[in-house]
Amino acid sequence: MKILYAFLIFFAKTAADDGVLDINVPHLTVKAQNAGNITLQSGLARDLYLEPGPGGKVIFDGEDILEIIKMAKTLPPVWLPHAHNGFFGTFEGGQRIHVKLEARDPENGPLEYQLVAGELPTDVTLDETGGYINGVVPDIERFYTFTIRAINNQTKYADSVFKMEVLYCRSNAFGVQYKNKIPDAQMSAYLSQSTYLASNGRYSGSSWCGTNDNSWLQVDLGEPKTVYKTLYQYRSSTYYVNGYTLSVSLDGINFNYVNDTSGLHTFSGGPSSYTNSLPSPTLARFVRYHPKGYKSGYYPCMRVELYGC
Repeated sequence: MKILYAFLIFFAKTAADDGVLDINVPHLTVKAQNAGNITLQSGLARDLYLEPGPGGKVIFDGEDILEIIKMAKTLPPVWLPHAHNGFFGTFEGGQRIHVKLEARDPENGPLEYQLVAGELPTDVTLDETGGYINGVVPDIERFYTFTIRAINNQTKYADSVFKMEVLYCRSNAFGVQYKNKIPDAQMSAYLSQSTYLASNGRYSGSSWCGTNDNSWLQVDLGEPKTVYKTLYQYRSSTYYVNGYTLSVSLDGINFNYVNDTSGLHTFSGGPSSYTNSLPSPTLARFVRYHPKGYKSGYYPCMRVELYGC
């Protein structure tokens, strides 16, 4: 009873001091009896403040209310407009890739990345903390679709779907057959017969014809490419080549013949169509076809296509 009386005197004294109750003690605990309630109610249209000190917390049932509020107010990550989302790109078999994933946390905090759907190509991995996709692309023909999730410190996230095309170089035609891929200006020849122009030497074209074994047909790929395979097509049962060799160049001036372990490699020809792999993938921009024998009394004729990446 004495304690209650002293508290009432104290309250009356402090309440008279501008109507403010100010308790200044090292620690203060307010606790109701069993089944009791504690009510904090401000005046009409007035506020209720909980103000922890610098670096302090407001703990409720073991949880930091301030941290919960911070999480509620935090925005999820944002994928940047120029990021590699959407179509990730077209990659060649054997190509090494190192591509940065570009998402940003509005609070400028760190992000982690997770693969949440789909799959990456074999030997291609996701660096979850650095945000890179790394590895060597397999030499297969396939289209990949996968979803990457960017996650911030508050576990908020944003997903982005990526599509990635992988080319199997041995079956990827450079498009000599099509003028929109290899224009006429990129087809040339030496010692052509009559009106059988180099540009006619496209696969499924009317055919290029040379005058003799010293003639050659050249394809300019436009830039250095790795050539894996060549396709030869005869013109007719009388106009064809028995075989042919290839020479390649990066600058259009210095050419080297394609060799195998025995020396100069000769590719199959004849009155038919043949697809032949090079002894090994060869880097080239300019590729020359050199006829090796043809039907007596006629001319060496051919139509060609090249494959690679």
